Amino acid sequence: MMRAAAWYQQQWDAGIRLQPERDLVTNFLDELEAYSRLPRAEVEALFYHGTEAFAQEWEQKYKTDPQARVKFYDEALTHIFFVMHNSALRTHLSSPLLYVYAAEWARQSGARRYLDYGSGTGSGAIFFARSSVETTLADISSRMLDFARWRLERRGLAASYLDVKMTSLPRNHYDFITCFHVLQHVEDPIATLRQLREALTDGGILIVNGALRKDPDRPMQPDHGGARTTRHYRSVGFQILWERNRAMRHLSNTNPIALQRVERPAVVNGAYLAFDSLLASPVGALTAAAARAVRGRKARTEVAA
Repeated sequence: MMRAAAWYQQQWDAGIRLQPERDLVTNFLDELEAYSRLPRAEVEALFYHGTEAFAQEWEQKYKTDPQARVKFYDEALTHIFFVMHNSALRTHLSSPLLYVYAAEWARQSGARRYLDYGSGTGSGAIFFARSSVETTLADISSRMLDFARWRLERRGLAASYLDVKMTSLPRNHYDFITCFHVLQHVEDPIATLRQLREALTDGGILIVNGALRKDPDRPMQPDHGGARTTRHYRSVGFQILWERNRAMRHLSNTNPIALQRVERPAVVNGAYLAFDSLLASPVGALTAAAARAVRGRKARTEVAA
């Protein structure tokens, strides 16, 4: 059952603050200052202008390197400030409130082992770890994982950490996985999705989101064609529990999708691939639009009658 947006925001703020008597932004600034050892004025400048600083560091240091994307996410200090800013002040864009929804779902479903894939600064993992779920953080950035570990240890929270540059995900291990704002950054989103499916137990839940399109504010982000890619999710071996859910828009504006691992014959997954590829094509889009128009006319006729 969906709750009001204010409830999710309240739960998020209370769940990740280190100092309960101080507001969330002040908490985050204090943490960034303590970890980076930068002057407060510089910390605030990087925090409040994280998007611009993040893109600028890419353009100046990494853009011309063929291996740039992995190096950039692994090394860029501005990335930490960018993610912390979004988690505090741009919750409608960065989707931290989805963690609150996911944690409640995981608790209700009896999930014992949880993975945050692309865990970033660890805010989502902090929220989950406080709910007594066995929590694992996975990221491509060693610097992010170091910062996240530092934050969880300051709160006395236990967790496991995986640097995906060096360690593969265990198979059939996690009951619940979140993967927020990750797939649009990787070279092959479907290959990553297959790895996440293999890491889930049978019937395990995965929630993903991400625009999968080129973003002018993030020049390091490739264009994966949006729906042309998301339409292939079922063929990987997932059942779609929900997508394009209007009730979720106050938690994330980047099309969150809930998936469940299912076991199917390869031929069935192949059929889903063919069918969903057709739907994602121009012909499929026109057919779907025509079907919606027919349903609309039928509904209006029934109302008039």
